[in-house]
Amino acid sequence: MLSYFLIGALVGLISGVPIGPVNLAVIDASYRHSLRRALVVGVGGALGDGVYALVGILAMGPILARYKWISPVLYAVSGVGLFIYAIRVIRSQPDMPVPKPQQARSAPRQEPLWSAFLVGLGLVLMNPASIITWVLIVGLFLHDVTPLHGLCAAVGVSVGGFAWFVGVAHVAEHGKNIIGEKTLKITRVVAYLILGYSLFAVARALQYWLF
Repeated sequence: MLSYFLIGALVGLISGVPIGPVNLAVIDASYRHSLRRALVVGVGGALGDGVYALVGILAMGPILARYKWISPVLYAVSGVGLFIYAIRVIRSQPDMPVPKPQQARSAPRQEPLWSAFLVGLGLVLMNPASIITWVLIVGLFLHDVTPLHGLCAAVGVSVGGFAWFVGVAHVAEHGKNIIGEKTLKITRVVAYLILGYSLFAVARALQYWLF
């Protein structure tokens, strides 16, 4: 079982490398709020990845192979959900400007951390097309596993994914302290990247239905 956990952890770590919605949300949380909030977003995202990995390992491969129409539906749902999130980020403002070193730091408005957890989890759940990715990964690394081994691998995916998000959050926090007042511009770029990903997902769905 340990070997399946380690495989899952490695896959979770590697799968976090491409800049996806949760990576962007972790960066956004660090720039707009704090390192702690960014880490909680990462916890939610890692848990969601583990859940979808488990679904992909145990159930979705044969279903996607048999019912071809499910994939574009997943992409369409992902695109709409992430589009709404991106617009919300674009229209929002940071809790406070990042001060220059000589400026006094006032206490920012605090939001409950559970909302950060829901952002991370929700971004994964709003992106059911990620199940397709996990099915492909399963085919390479985790085919023909028992349910128990699949569960161990899914837990490993969560642990590996969270380790990646911790690194992203710390890099973003360090960058925030360097760039200071340019924080708002960075978060806008992050939001537009999410928006672009959402449009790509919708385009994938339309390609199936129209062509």
